[in-house]
Amino acid sequence: MATGSNRCSICKNDAQNNCTGCLQFFCVKDYRKHRQQLSMDFDSHVVRNHDELLQQIHQIPNNSADDLFSQVDQWETTTIDKIRKVAQNVREKLNRLITLERETLTKQFESITKVVRHRRQEEDFDENNIEQLQRQIHELKLSVEQFNQPNSNNFIVVENDEINWTQIIRIQSESNITFSQIVFHTDHKFHRSL
Repeated sequence: MATGSNRCSICKNDAQNNCTGCLQFFCVKDYRKHRQQLSMDFDSHVVRNHDELLQQIHQIPNNSADDLFSQVDQWETTTIDKIRKVAQNVREKLNRLITLERETLTKQFESITKVVRHRRQEEDFDENNIEQLQRQIHELKLSVEQFNQPNSNNFIVVENDEINWTQIIRIQSESNITFSQIVFHTDHKFHRSL
């Protein structure tokens, strides 16, 4: 039998049931109503929020990360454009260098040609002249051969190994980071926003 302190918190009749959550006492009828209300609260608050959260989790790759992937794509496009500009500048410098080298070799050849023609026409040469002209022709020939070698390493220095390609863009995260906290910065790193 219920004591005076064990009264139903709703109808004030004798209570046979005690709710372990709110610690109130209820009669059988009010206890069923209380349990029905708890069941409705559970469905409306817990189950609904649970289902909404599950839906949000399923949408992460489609919604939350799209902006981040877009930023990576933009970084990629910008970086490729910069590389293309650098490559074009190098091509232009290489063309100028080749033209300059060709002009230098041509001038040296023309200088030797004038001397050879003059000495031949005037028949003004001796063993020393022949030896000197042969040496000049040989040196110029070596310069031309070196210039024409397929080994382009004489002109182009590629320093790809100095670029840390795995660190040029990266995601920097902390232990409790979420997608909404990741921000892409122009320094090509992802940071947690504050």
